[in-house]
Amino acid sequence: MVYGGALEISPDRNALYYADYGLSPSSMYRFNVATTTASLVWESPHGPHGSNGQDLTLSHDGTFLSYATGSGQGNYAIAKFRASDMAVLGTFNTGAYPQEIAFSPDDQVAYAVHEPGKIDLFSTKTFLPLGNFASGGEVTELEVDASGKYLFASYAAPYGSGFQGIRIIDTGRAVPEPSSGLMTALGGVLLTCLARRSRRE
Repeated sequence: MVYGGALEISPDRNALYYADYGLSPSSMYRFNVATTTASLVWESPHGPHGSNGQDLTLSHDGTFLSYATGSGQGNYAIAKFRASDMAVLGTFNTGAYPQEIAFSPDDQVAYAVHEPGKIDLFSTKTFLPLGNFASGGEVTELEVDASGKYLFASYAAPYGSGFQGIRIIDTGRAVPEPSSGLMTALGGVLLTCLARRSRRE
């Protein structure tokens, strides 16, 4: 079934991942797109990946991915899937109603949202929590800039009335970029957030 959702493509452009949004149960797919004729090579089994898909994110090196669903993958958690065979390597135990997930550029830290007001941090190696950032309102998208210094959080206006703005959070993980670099990164993240939101709608 083709439905609203998200796409991610591997760094070598040979594997395409699709995950649906808003369906029960949630489903995820992997396609081989190395040739002009795409082929389905993996489809998630019926049920274990939760329901009400929210976000799909592939690691920067293409070795793993996560699919945030409202009911989670096992007691309100976001699983880390190995991209080569889609095996579950572990889970980020966020709490009820996982919504968003993003990875640092070195793929060492996962940033996740499951409730208004905070962004949780997890180690992608040990899956242990690394603290959280206060985030204010309801975060609808997360993105980390190429330096790993800045985490961009997109917000929805109250009562689902559209895009509200972006908050920039200093992660403390990299050397600050020049202000011109920050503005370039902000512009790119804004376009990404708007594109993702329009794709959902």
